[in-house]
Amino acid sequence: MSRRHAKDRGVAWQSPGWMKKVRSAQPDLAAVVEKGSDGAAIFTMLRKLRNQIHGEALYGLAYQTSNSHENLMALPDDALGDVLAAAGILGGRDEWGLRALMPEQTYVDPGVLVAKVLPLVLRLLNQLMSATPVENIAGGNELLSGPLPDSFQGGFDPFHPAYRASIRWQLGF
Repeated sequence: MSRRHAKDRGVAWQSPGWMKKVRSAQPDLAAVVEKGSDGAAIFTMLRKLRNQIHGEALYGLAYQTSNSHENLMALPDDALGDVLAAAGILGGRDEWGLRALMPEQTYVDPGVLVAKVLPLVLRLLNQLMSATPVENIAGGNELLSGPLPDSFQGGFDPFHPAYRASIRWQLGF
């Protein structure tokens, strides 16, 4: 890994060092994802559930009562505490489709989860973009008023390094 990429790894909304720098430079931006905020809870929910995709295999459960049938996904133990805490900040377990059907095992309804998380993530991204002082970023004024830099010319290539870096920065990864 190059020195530049190693340095970029500390740029994350969940990183205390990064948040200290953001808080010092742009308190309004830091407030959007400050510990205990809705924004921090949304990022926690996304990060913990995203990380499960890359870990051990997720397993499901078909759950049936007298008048309903549900397909649920088990939450792994290492994500459970953080996911439940984030759900508590964001409206509670029921709002997120979280169910404790067996002792020490919590399940989530994937449909409820997606329906809940998508609008919250979009709102959070809007808040972050609104609070980001683009004019202070190197080349920011040109991005606001001038032609696109050469790295963005020639059509949309979602795998172009400039787009990938931009998305990483916007998401705090």
